[in-house]
Amino acid sequence: MLTLFGLLDQSGRPTFLDFNNVAAFLAEIAHAERREGDHLLLGVPLRRERVPADYIDDETIDNELWVVYRGFQRPPLVDENGCLREPTPVERASEQKLSRLAETAQTIADQTGCDSAVAVAYLLCGMQQGLPYVQVRRSHQYRGYVITVRDRRVPKSDVAAAYQAARGLFKLPRQPQEGPYLVVQFVEAARTADPSLTWGELYERFKRKYPDRYGSMASFRETYYAKRPRQQGK
Repeated sequence: MLTLFGLLDQSGRPTFLDFNNVAAFLAEIAHAERREGDHLLLGVPLRRERVPADYIDDETIDNELWVVYRGFQRPPLVDENGCLREPTPVERASEQKLSRLAETAQTIADQTGCDSAVAVAYLLCGMQQGLPYVQVRRSHQYRGYVITVRDRRVPKSDVAAAYQAARGLFKLPRQPQEGPYLVVQFVEAARTADPSLTWGELYERFKRKYPDRYGSMASFRETYYAKRPRQQGK
């Protein structure tokens, strides 16, 4: 997409669009394209809007749908077995730019569950906001790894695979056990001293001693129950 829209510099590095300029950029291309052939819907990102903080994200992308045209009528593409197939790069090269952008964005939207305008912002601006992703980074502050899961729809298997890939790519050591097992040690010690403590009280005490480690009481409690049997079974 970056090559198609001239968003690479002379060294082949991306020169992403400013988010606020996307609509004007696409409108200029649409004005020059022929209104002929198959039509598709293109999600165009317009502005970023704040949403309540208890949502998964605190910002969303407002958008509108534009009708764009392929430039010609493309008959259904079938392979030698009579099954529908995807167009080849040569076949797609004859299509108008915005129809190619619309199809690619819709494919990303179908695979990830995001809005097509979010996919357009990703393709043209490099913005990951709104896209499910997993990020793994080494944290000296927490003496372990910080894994950011961008969307609850990301399955556990993908999170595990991202962690393994990061370890293999950067030759990272194994995650220290202190991180999750620290929860078990903390809870057991606190309950020994005061068995009446609720999960809310335990979580608040843990946050005061180890800030920013867990974003919710639910994840804190889930870690405890997930790690306690393993520790006791050693």
